[in-house]
Amino acid sequence: MISASRVHFLLYGVGCFWSLLVWCVAAGLVGKWNSMTYYDSYYRFDSANAVLAWGLLLWLYYTAALAVLMFVSPANPFLSIIADVCILFFFFVFGIGSVGSLSSVAGAFRAYSGYTGVSSFGSLGNATIALGWLLVFIVLGTLIFEVYYTVINYGKDMSVWRQSFHDLTTGGMPRGEKPPAAPPVNVASSSAV
Repeated sequence: MISASRVHFLLYGVGCFWSLLVWCVAAGLVGKWNSMTYYDSYYRFDSANAVLAWGLLLWLYYTAALAVLMFVSPANPFLSIIADVCILFFFFVFGIGSVGSLSSVAGAFRAYSGYTGVSSFGSLGNATIALGWLLVFIVLGTLIFEVYYTVINYGKDMSVWRQSFHDLTTGGMPRGEKPPAAPPVNVASSSAV
């Protein structure tokens, strides 16, 4: 059976790849919009820019978290469960707002997909919305998994939430608590027996 630490690492890897994908597709959408409007319009397509910023920031966070997890130390306070949950919740709300605002023009993207001159703009818009909503659910799934697994298996104590998920699931107890030491063995009494 796969460990919870590996599932967590896998969710971060999928989130890193998917946020890079959302960022690239949203950048294509913004670039196509800018080439269609010749940079002099008053409407800068803020909802597509918000999705682009969200994808970029989320990709940077996932990349930094994976780099710390893989190369620095899984016990780093940067990866504590409480910090991770707060950051992921921020990105979840940011994602709902940005992808939701872009979804308000989904009908226009469908209409543009039918015209020959601007069909790529409509396709990029539809792809950005679809990939963005999938990334919102990946972030939500990671958030739910991390909180649910921690509460069910380790409780609600603050010392648990200050640990990294990897450190907690592989060690089994909070870092501050150590198992009781075994009593010292007296060499003289053990050789007499």
